[in-house]
Amino acid sequence: MDDSPHAPATKRTRIRIDAGAAALVGLAAVLLYARSLGNGFINLDDFQYIIDNAYILHPSWDKLKAFFTEVFHPSTVGGYYQPLTMASLMFDRVLDGLDHGPRPFPFHLTNVLLHGANTAMVYLLLRRFTKATWPAVVVTLLFAAHPMNVESVSWICQRKTLLATLFALGLFLSYDRYVHGGRARWLWFGAAMLVLSLLSKPTSWSLPLALLLLDVWPYRRLSLAAVIEKVPLFAIVGLFGWIVYVSQAESSGLVMPGIVVRPHQTLLVICHNVLFYFYKLVWPVTLCPQYPMPEMDEVRATNPLFLPGIVAVGVLMALVWIARHRPAFYVPIVGYVLLLGPVLGAVQFMGAIAADRFVYLPMIALLISLAWALERVRGATLRPVCVTATVAVAMLFSVKTWAQQLVWKDSMSYWQEVVRQYPQEAGAREGLGSAYLVLDDLDRALPEFHRAIELRPTFSRAYFRIAEVLLLRDKPAEALEWARRGLEQPAADAEGYFFVGLALSRLGRDREAVLPYRQAVEAKPSWREATLNLANCLLRSGDPAASLNVFARANELDPNNPNVLTNWAIALTECGQDPSAWEKLDASLRLRPAEPIALFAYAACSAKLKRMDTAWRALAAAVVLRPDLLSRAAQEARFDEMRKDPRWRTLQDAVRSATTTAPTAVPGSPGVARP
Repeated sequence: MDDSPHAPATKRTRIRIDAGAAALVGLAAVLLYARSLGNGFINLDDFQYIIDNAYILHPSWDKLKAFFTEVFHPSTVGGYYQPLTMASLMFDRVLDGLDHGPRPFPFHLTNVLLHGANTAMVYLLLRRFTKATWPAVVVTLLFAAHPMNVESVSWICQRKTLLATLFALGLFLSYDRYVHGGRARWLWFGAAMLVLSLLSKPTSWSLPLALLLLDVWPYRRLSLAAVIEKVPLFAIVGLFGWIVYVSQAESSGLVMPGIVVRPHQTLLVICHNVLFYFYKLVWPVTLCPQYPMPEMDEVRATNPLFLPGIVAVGVLMALVWIARHRPAFYVPIVGYVLLLGPVLGAVQFMGAIAADRFVYLPMIALLISLAWALERVRGATLRPVCVTATVAVAMLFSVKTWAQQLVWKDSMSYWQEVVRQYPQEAGAREGLGSAYLVLDDLDRALPEFHRAIELRPTFSRAYFRIAEVLLLRDKPAEALEWARRGLEQPAADAEGYFFVGLALSRLGRDREAVLPYRQAVEAKPSWREATLNLANCLLRSGDPAASLNVFARANELDPNNPNVLTNWAIALTECGQDPSAWEKLDASLRLRPAEPIALFAYAACSAKLKRMDTAWRALAAAVVLRPDLLSRAAQEARFDEMRKDPRWRTLQDAVRSATTTAPTAVPGSPGVARP
């Protein structure tokens, strides 16, 4: 302990310098990604996570609780247990306001700020390891500017990667304080960081093993006691492993057909990815949003795509063995592979062999080694040269990163880039067609879907997209055929049931549509459209009692949808629950006052409840918007008392004078909107 009077001042100066340096590199990272703030949503996971996610669109405390507690029967994002990530997306939605649809800016802003925070923490970590400022600063700039990080920052749904890394860095810094201070509270604080990282992304399970590597180097304290003190951390990882296993086992659709399943092929993919990621880290020139998985028969040791990976892994193992007495050399390499371990296999749900986002955290292990090496460079000439070279590389990375953000601007730019690099990839063609579909460009979308099927005849999603186009062109019979063909394919996605139900409903076959809609809802319990369409079909097919619980669920998923409230009220009326129906209609008209179907139902319900003034106002407003509704009212018993009132004749005369052509009949039962 230094008792000199200058020690506290020196320490305070050191803290100020470190805080300033961390803030500057963090700010540099934020400014570099300012371009992403103008990006939109991508028709990949952004729809599942935000745009079509009822839990995010209509937040509530119960839905927030569901993110954390739904383990055995998960209802969102395919059972992928990441409650803290989903909670952060919900928080963005609340901050942006609930009086409009989701806007991409607040979600992108949070991602960029998180990257800035991670960059600052990387500096602090490197500073703790190297005890030097400039090596830590220049190497941190490589992390801030590396082009492979664009996917993690510019893609909203990679919030999980950013959050998991933030807490992983918190774990490493807490452990460093524990090692140098000896206070157990820092170890427990690190355990809390591990929990938060696992709540953000379950692939953080390798972090306790990374701490053991740090005990080898640079701390040089590996012992039985060091292993025992981490038992609580491994227990936490075991618990989360069980949660993730159960959660995903109860969900469906996480594996795409054609993905590696044989053990030797999995090993080949791992060898390929060890080399692939290292090469892209060193030379990030040609990056792609997706790297498609080769066909199964191409995954063999003699394939030039996989042979270099086998050789590279062999060389790497030999180098680690040769340098086994030099931990400063092999620990960062082993740490890099260890942190990559959970994601070294194929990206099953995307049909990809690798993804840039997976190196966001692992690259820090290699950066530690680089910073340590720079700190040990000696010589008045050599050190400035090394620092200058590192800064120059960071600047080149910045140029590439600035350009790469445009690839993630929107769905069209994303898929056009994938198709440009992989024109024979079926998934890329389907994605590009879906981007055209979002823009209502059906003429360009349809050929892309057919091309996807030509490239991969078992690609169920392409069949469903064709069915969707045909429904938009009012060809339900043809759409039904394509949707059923899609469901015949191996590992078909459950959305096919939705399109079968929709086509049957459009054909007036509501009773038949009930079953496929049920199958769609069972597969994806938080699917708003499928839930509402199921309720509507039950109501139209003459089973209003069965529809009530489904309407209640639809209202839970989408509480501000007037169609849900109106049709729910009609079902309640047919079940004799008029007071409840009146409340639902009143709420519906508050959301959309000029809806003729809701006004008509409101008038009928009010008349039955003897609220005659309200009934007359609602009916008059309804027939102004839809004159044909008066003739319907003339046939319904609920309006018997109103037909005896002189005001009925006045209303008829007003309709006759205002209407010169015959009214158009509305298909289906009165007030029941078709899906």
